[in-house]
This record gives sequence, C-alpha cells and structure tokens, in this order.
Amino acid sequence: TDFLLRGGGNGAELCKRLHADDRTRHIPTLVVTGSTRKQDAEAILGAGCADIRLKPYLLEAMVADVRRLASSKSSAVA
Repeated sequence: TDFLLRGGGNGAELCKRLHADDRTRHIPTLVVTGSTRKQDAEAILGAGCADIRLKPYLLEAMVADVRRLASSKSSAVA
C-alpha cells in the first residue's frame, strides 16, 4: 500500500504490529482509508484488520462500528 500514516508506515503495517504484540493482539482494529484500491484492502484485511471504512467517514458511523466491534469482541471472550 502506498498511503502512509503520519510518522511513516501504512495501515497494513500498523495492523501487523498491533496483532504481533501480546498487549494489543486481542483488540479489533478498524482502518479508515482514502484508498479504493482492491490490493490495499486485501493487504489491510490480511494483516488482521477487523474492518475497513472509506473516507469520508461520518462520526455516527464510526461510533456504530466501534460499538459493533467492541460487542462482538466481548461476546467472543465470554
């Protein structure tokens, strides 16, 4: 993926790092991107991301997605 995060790296690399760390691997990740390239989405999902959303992304939609991911994670743990 060519889209870089502030400070370097990209969403797929960040997801890989988060899922490789015992402290954060259990936290579902949601990537918000401006990329519509299929290969970027495949790389992000392949890195362990729980879901992807395209910009522009409304705050209400983000809150709903975070709630959905948090509840699915808590029900998977129970």
